[in-house]
Amino acid sequence: MPLTIFAQRMKQAREEKNIMQKNLAVIVGVTPTTISSYEKSDTEGHGKKPTLENAQAIAEALGVSLDWLCGMSDNKNIAAPSYLDFNEKDYFKSIVTLLMETSTQFDQKTNKIEFKNKNIAAFADKVNDLIKIYQSGTLPADMLQACIDRCMNDYDDYKLYADRILDQEEMKAARDFVSFGLSIPYDSPGLHSFRFPDRPDGQEITLMVTKDMLFPSENKQADK
Repeated sequence: MPLTIFAQRMKQAREEKNIMQKNLAVIVGVTPTTISSYEKSDTEGHGKKPTLENAQAIAEALGVSLDWLCGMSDNKNIAAPSYLDFNEKDYFKSIVTLLMETSTQFDQKTNKIEFKNKNIAAFADKVNDLIKIYQSGTLPADMLQACIDRCMNDYDDYKLYADRILDQEEMKAARDFVSFGLSIPYDSPGLHSFRFPDRPDGQEITLMVTKDMLFPSENKQADK
């Protein structure tokens, strides 16, 4: 009996990647028997069909698109995320993130968001120029994507800290300072505000923390 498209393509992608069933099982979080049953799924109902969660995990582990794995597309490649592709929820979440960040300020009289951080304002200025060129029709969408990625890569070695962007050396100094008296929630997602007055200059600041700024060792020590 013919196998389902999912079973055929899953086995094909797994063998192309030279991944054994038992190794794929570990990555996905299921048993090797379950992986085997997925690859034996046929049109007569034998074998086993994966849950959507497991199907997504398999597609990610094999580096293929879920649509291709399920037979909904002939394009095996995972589509690159596009800055032009977002929904209403993404849009509003972005606004919340901007308003939470201390480097921005919303003026209710003019209904404008102001970037107080010069580095962020410069980045926004670059992106705005790129968007204008794109909207004029002289810059293709894929080139816009690449140009914005390049601009973002310029900040790979920087972190947001209060109303500044710090480099690695400054970040280490901030990290050492924060570890002496500020407990950051361990493994907590999103942005968080912390105010503490014990700075050398006596001024109070707000620390905005993202997941990649968390320090597990200091947090565990501080939580004791």
